[in-house]
Amino acid sequence: MGQKLSSNLKASSDIKLLMFGSNTSGKLSFIKQTQLIYQGGRSGDDAQKIKTMMRFSLCIVIKEIIRFIHSTSQESIKKSWLKFKRMDIDSDIDIKLAKSLFKNLMDLWIDTDFQNQFLPITKFKKEDTIYLIENAKRIISEDFIPNETDISKFRMKCTGTSDTRLEVEDCSYTFVDVGGQKCDRKKWIHHFEDVGAILFFVSFDEYDQPAENPKYENRMKESLSLFEENIVKCVKSNDFDQSNS
Repeated sequence: MGQKLSSNLKASSDIKLLMFGSNTSGKLSFIKQTQLIYQGGRSGDDAQKIKTMMRFSLCIVIKEIIRFIHSTSQESIKKSWLKFKRMDIDSDIDIKLAKSLFKNLMDLWIDTDFQNQFLPITKFKKEDTIYLIENAKRIISEDFIPNETDISKFRMKCTGTSDTRLEVEDCSYTFVDVGGQKCDRKKWIHHFEDVGAILFFVSFDEYDQPAENPKYENRMKESLSLFEENIVKCVKSNDFDQSNS
């Protein structure tokens, strides 16, 4: 009797939370914010990973600008535009080259017409591209250390299953992010055992972002349909009932 009670108490204090949603839905931002509140932030190793990812992402944005300038029919006599125009479309962009292009990048960025044409075609979400460019001076600096805003906002690419454990008072929470790629979605059912709650994330600012699947009007509607077509079915299915029996 005592052992059973002890086991039940342990189970009630060890809570597993499944996190679903696309990689741009805000799952990682939620985890980072939660860690900031209850653990005072991430470890030094995590900060280094975010630093590397932010610098890498900024270099990708610069490369996309070069490709955009080469592909657009628009012309400009601005020195910054011509600087990017003269660069090879397949140029390898590293942080050293990004530093040398910083002034040209900022000169282009103050042009709202350029922003309006470039932002819709970038591979990153608009808000992330804007954040990277507007913080470029800090990101390329020698002593760059990601701050709390970077940690809570920047979305590191995540595929596969990622577990994050968080201790809050007498409870232990395990957040299981099953990823956002299609190959991961097929395996969702295997993660439903002993689940305390399901968290499904949808980014409502993706209402104007093109969906991966052309049958959906935008990414937001694709995510909402994903919830109905996959998660609700899993919860109602016999397989789910059996996994929690």
